[in-house]
Amino acid sequence: MIIKKFLKTAVSFLLLGALLLCCVPLTGCRNGAEKAEINIVATIFPAYDFVRELIDGVPGISVSLLLRPGTESHTYDPSVSDALAISECDLLVYAGGDADIWVEKFIDSGVSGPERSFAIIDAVSERLMIEGEDEEDPHVWTDPNNVILIVNALADRLAAIAGGKSADNAVCGKIRANCVSYVQKLEALDRDIRATADKIPQEKRLLAFGDRYPFRYFCKAYGFTACAVFPGCAEESEPAAADVRRVVDAIRENGLDTVFYVELSSHRIADAIAAETGCATACLNSCHNLSKEEFDAGETYLTLMRRNIEVLSGLAGQPDR
Repeated sequence: MIIKKFLKTAVSFLLLGALLLCCVPLTGCRNGAEKAEINIVATIFPAYDFVRELIDGVPGISVSLLLRPGTESHTYDPSVSDALAISECDLLVYAGGDADIWVEKFIDSGVSGPERSFAIIDAVSERLMIEGEDEEDPHVWTDPNNVILIVNALADRLAAIAGGKSADNAVCGKIRANCVSYVQKLEALDRDIRATADKIPQEKRLLAFGDRYPFRYFCKAYGFTACAVFPGCAEESEPAAADVRRVVDAIRENGLDTVFYVELSSHRIADAIAAETGCATACLNSCHNLSKEEFDAGETYLTLMRRNIEVLSGLAGQPDR
């Protein structure tokens, strides 16, 4: 973990040097964003999707995504073109916290100052720590109630930027109207998750993960507990045998029927645990990123989270083992 943080910090400094020494004109944000009056860059899919919802139908504002669909978010290192895009955009929206140390380096260097950045984690009222690690869990968006806080704060920032660049009050009004509409959808999502969770017997509310564990906020919000072979989402090659045994024992002792893995995972550890215990495997999507096929099909935070509801609804009808 320490070595990986050091390498990411070193890479960010190298990119900063390349950017500051670059003599060619900046090319701006990708995906045609340079044609817009206001260019927003999002580092991860949730940030991108929230902005996309808020600027839907708003002329002159564009958003681009740095983390390409299908890319493992926790091993992402920014390229020089990413640095150029960040330096030229009007607002950088990123996860924040320990997950985005490289972004903080860009902000501190003046490439993208605090006035042109928005950390998702700063909008929430409570931050949870990863057990056994001196790190905050950045996956605040797995609780839709946190997303409501995020999009309200983000709408204010976007409206302020739009108001400073355009005399058209309709642009700000549309952003705020989009926010109201999206919050209503998030509230409905929260109700539906809660209704599903309420149908699951208490003894089935332990979620076993043969993978990383990015659902800390989700579990706290909806009354679940969890055990996982990896406590957080740091890149790991192999889990400790004791951690795998702990998950296997939890499945057997609690009569669980499912071991979960997360999106874009090889799920080989979950498969091995399933073979050992005789339980099924299923994917819970933390929405940190999605596949290219899902992105091209128009999947959103809402659709991915509703897929999680479908997965969890199966726990309600499971007989005791």
